[in-house]
Amino acid sequence: MSRENLVNYQNVIITDVSKYNTNTNSPNDIFSKHKKRVFCQLGEDGIIDYIFSIVPPVCKYYVEFGGWDGIHLSNTANLRINKNWNGLLLEGNKEKVESMPNRKEINLHHEFVSSKNINALFEKYNVPKNFDLLSIDIDSNDYYVWQNLKDYRPTIVVVETNPGIKNELPLSTIEDKSNIHETTGSTGNYFGANLHAFYNLATKKGYKLLTIDRWNAFFIVDEKFDQFGIAPISKENMISKYCVVSEYWAKRNMYKVPPYNWVIVD
Repeated sequence: MSRENLVNYQNVIITDVSKYNTNTNSPNDIFSKHKKRVFCQLGEDGIIDYIFSIVPPVCKYYVEFGGWDGIHLSNTANLRINKNWNGLLLEGNKEKVESMPNRKEINLHHEFVSSKNINALFEKYNVPKNFDLLSIDIDSNDYYVWQNLKDYRPTIVVVETNPGIKNELPLSTIEDKSNIHETTGSTGNYFGANLHAFYNLATKKGYKLLTIDRWNAFFIVDEKFDQFGIAPISKENMISKYCVVSEYWAKRNMYKVPPYNWVIVD
């Protein structure tokens, strides 16, 4: 990457949260009234149910990483337990995976997902080329993993964005350099990518933004977007109305250890 593509964290962090949208109920769209938590963190379960009531699933198959135990804050547990879906769960914590007596039953595996191995992992675990739902939440190389996924086309992609940094530029961490753990001396918010980055990436990959639930963004393949009868979300509206800042992550803006630069990924 060139130096021109790097932005120092001091130009990325949010020092005055009051100037940004922190309304966790926004946007007020056709999806917001369907928010419901069964196993997920926020209201993703209800939104996912509603999406697939409009766009019927192809094969009732999902992939989720990190999958943790297949239940806690999962975006796919409700589909598996209550909707008769099946799929693949990948989790980087080996001890957690091995502690699960039903790991084979729920297809939970210990794997560190990266941009370099994502396609090989999908082939290893026989993921269908066209499946229904991909959920990405690894607090690190989320952008690069989706960017490098080839030949697989999930209908819906749910990805966790970084809600603690500015959204005017499309920004991601330097690959393999995420650092948010207190044990390393970090009190920063250096992980993942912002909504702007994922919006641009989705456009390039043939997806449109459907909605957000706080810091989780929902994208759908272009050819099925019109089934919802809504107008496409422009880049201007994405920046001004769909980015919800988390006060918690915005306040974690003290970068005591490197890296200190973000990457403009547009």
